[in-house]
Amino acid sequence: MGFALLLAVGIWVAMGQPGGGHGLLLMLGLAFAAIFWQASLMLALVGLALAGIGLILWLLASPLRRQQRQALQSLVAAADERYRHDPCRFQGGFGTIQALQLNDTVQPPRIEVLCRTLADTSDGLVPTDHRIPLTPGNAVDPPRTPRQVGTLMAHQGVTLLADLSVEAKAVRAAMEALRERDLTQRALARLAELQADVDATLALAPGNELLQPSVPQLQQARERFAAEDIRLREAQTSTDTILRKLHDFLQVPEDIQPILNFDLDALVAELDDPTRYSELEQLFSEVVELNAIYRQLEGEKLA
Repeated sequence: MGFALLLAVGIWVAMGQPGGGHGLLLMLGLAFAAIFWQASLMLALVGLALAGIGLILWLLASPLRRQQRQALQSLVAAADERYRHDPCRFQGGFGTIQALQLNDTVQPPRIEVLCRTLADTSDGLVPTDHRIPLTPGNAVDPPRTPRQVGTLMAHQGVTLLADLSVEAKAVRAAMEALRERDLTQRALARLAELQADVDATLALAPGNELLQPSVPQLQQARERFAAEDIRLREAQTSTDTILRKLHDFLQVPEDIQPILNFDLDALVAELDDPTRYSELEQLFSEVVELNAIYRQLEGEKLA
């Protein structure tokens, strides 16, 4: 009662003074703070208490989170060892599992499958890489074994092929053909660089006493480079043919495959022929050797 009377007198006095509107606002503000300071203090104390409880719970949960993350990392490592390079089918394309990884840049962390399939594009048959996130399961029943991770892959459309099936064998052969084709393409690209260097040096040789003595060796290297280029392109054509046949075979509907008169073993044997593979490796080694010879000649030229 006394506080209300005092407030009324203060308001009357404030209104009677010049600029009384500002004084009135000041008086009302002081009155509000006096009336509600206890409630404000109580809310502030409750907020501090809740923040303290949250911090304590976070600190207590940190070891548990670290333990769960370590368990998930171990699971992903085991699943990666189990499924890496396994033949599979995804979105209608055949390929292999490249890896399983844990993506901890998102919360909660999730398992991701890296899958490479063979795709028929306007540029021909090319490998296509996919990164497939797996649903991690719920908090009550998360995946605990590589088999359960395989179930999650199946739910995301990644179908693992039976290890002894003809499709799995064809996929492995196709992946090997891709690897061999890549090796051949890199060898051809390096060979083209060497041929250009030889041609440029030969163009500088006429009338140059420093380069003229090396002309016979450079011409010999040029002839060998041309021969190696032909052989490498033949190997690339053979690999592309095998790859196309394997791809076409894998596109045949599953119900029709048993009645095909298709000697897949002979085709795979051609690709796996160690003589053929060693020839390609030997070709690449000869290119490296010829490159060393050319670099030596170039060093003699600059000496």
